[in-house]
Amino acid sequence: MTEFTEKYLQFTFGPRWEVAKLDEHPAYRQGIEKLSHTKAVDFLAVLDGHALYFMEVKDFRSYRIENERRLTTGELTLEWGHKVRDSVACIVGAYRQSEETLWNRCVAILRDKGQEIKVVLWLEYDPPRYDRKRQQVQASIDQNILKKKFKWLTNKVLVVNLQNNTLPDLSVENLARS
Repeated sequence: MTEFTEKYLQFTFGPRWEVAKLDEHPAYRQGIEKLSHTKAVDFLAVLDGHALYFMEVKDFRSYRIENERRLTTGELTLEWGHKVRDSVACIVGAYRQSEETLWNRCVAILRDKGQEIKVVLWLEYDPPRYDRKRQQVQASIDQNILKKKFKWLTNKVLVVNLQNNTLPDLSVENLARS
């Protein structure tokens, strides 16, 4: 079991996962992060040794107004896409600079067209009160639309949260807010 806290969520990855908190990993911090405006996804994970997951976590609960524009305009999707792109570059750089087995596994999956790559947005948010805004949010996180945005890497795109966690061997719990 591997546990990570992200925002007010506790992620517990079971034994089927090999996972790194990529945006805090030394390979990212001492590598590609040194370039201006570079970002990484929250978690880089390999499931059962053959499926690569890029996972970004957003917990907008209690911050609905501050994040409304990001949720309704597609800004969140663009930000997420940049993080995935930069994370792929981080994997390649880390593979070339390190002997860590995670990077070997990730590069092997990226190279093999038969292996699965999944892009996951874990999104917790308070739904807007108005129908028009609610529709805009739903459109911006529609998986079919997102698949087109990530087609350069994969068509396996998931938007999940506490109510619809479809990821195997992963449990997520709320943490108390201070």
